[in-house]
Amino acid sequence: MADKVTVITGASGGIGAALARHLGREGHSLTLAARREKELNEVASKIGSKALAVVADVTRSEDIEKLRDAALNKFGRIDVWVDNQ
Repeated sequence: MADKVTVITGASGGIGAALARHLGREGHSLTLAARREKELNEVASKIGSKALAVVADVTRSEDIEKLRDAALNKFGRIDVWVDNQ
C-alpha cells in the first residue's frame, strides 16, 4: 500500500496531521489540505518531497476542485481521499 496517492483534508493539526505523518512514513504520496497555511506547511515539510500542501477551505466547492486538480497534476491520480473536518 506504500505507493498510494492520498488526499487528507484538515491536515494542519490533530488527527489529520497525525495521519499524514503516519502515511508519509509508510511511503504514500500525500496532498494535504487545510485553511491554516503555516501549520499545514510545517506538517508537509516534515514529511518531505512526497507531500504537497494546498491551502483550501473544503466548505467551498472551488477549493475542493483546486485540491483535486493539484493532486492530479502532481501525482497523476488519487487512490484515497480522507475527508477529515
